[in-house]
Amino acid sequence: MRTSCLQTLDRLEIGLANGGGDCPRSPGFVLTILAPDASQPGAPNFRELVLKDLGQAAPKYPLETLKSLPDKSLPGFERHFAENAKNAPWPFGQLLVRYGSAGTLPVIRREWDRSHLHWDCQSRTSFLAFFLKVDAATGKRVFEQAMNERVNNGCYLFYPEEFFQLFPALPRR
Repeated sequence: MRTSCLQTLDRLEIGLANGGGDCPRSPGFVLTILAPDASQPGAPNFRELVLKDLGQAAPKYPLETLKSLPDKSLPGFERHFAENAKNAPWPFGQLLVRYGSAGTLPVIRREWDRSHLHWDCQSRTSFLAFFLKVDAATGKRVFEQAMNERVNNGCYLFYPEEFFQLFPALPRR
């Protein structure tokens, strides 16, 4: 059922809102169906469908599904995530946090430098988490820059406490 549901969603332009095929109409139930481990025996095409959707400029599957692959990184997708962050920073920032590695740090950093002031707070936070994850020194520098940029924009007035719990050496200002 999961595979045919994903194949149906893959054909839809609107995505989850319509349901269809073997997909229940309740979005909450669809999320429950799509979120299990990609290696579950009953879903032979699950990984291929998720990878195909990850390669789109506007993925249709829920973020929980896109982040459910067991891979630690997806090197073939990192540049794609960075290039699409300009138009959709929140989902692609989340995908970089989940699958990103230091291999594309220069590309991601260039996109951050070009675009982050135009992004919402959640998107910026995802990218800060990516930097801190893949290179602590760069992450700290970018985080300090972001803390300085919070003056008069309101975005950085309150950072999630998780940053300070995960990275206690970051200065509090």
